[in-house]
Amino acid sequence: MGCGSVERVLEEYVAACRGEVERLRGEVERIGLLLTDREGELERLLTAQQVPASLPGVHPPTELVVLPAARAGQREPGSGGAPARAVERERFTAVLLDVLSSKRRPMRCKDLVLALDGDPEVPREVEKVRHHLKREMRAGRVLEHEPGQFTLARGVAVVDG
Repeated sequence: MGCGSVERVLEEYVAACRGEVERLRGEVERIGLLLTDREGELERLLTAQQVPASLPGVHPPTELVVLPAARAGQREPGSGGAPARAVERERFTAVLLDVLSSKRRPMRCKDLVLALDGDPEVPREVEKVRHHLKREMRAGRVLEHEPGQFTLARGVAVVDG
């Protein structure tokens, strides 16, 4: 390999490394903004949690489910979409819990699909809801009173984030 070839290869490596450094700087900035946002949200929730605890005879919920706020730019180029899918899954679950919280009665998966403006005759939509509810059951946030009838577990509150 001649000197010219070595120089070209090194130039390519330098360019690739510069690109990666810039991409990582952007990622650090994005993560810093997310961290600041979540820290502010945590402070707000901790303050809100103290208010009911200070009232006589009121027992605050044992667990808060925070509805994720919509944020622009969730999907970074080259990320493969994994963070966006996780955020979308979290949002969908939070919306399901919000519907259960607002209805305050056991609901079937088809009723939830309908409440979400979906088509309850589409098995895929019903199974998506059932899958999310079963996962929330394992986490203790949802109860199945009778087979196929789900409610929000006692002590779980859903708040906007």
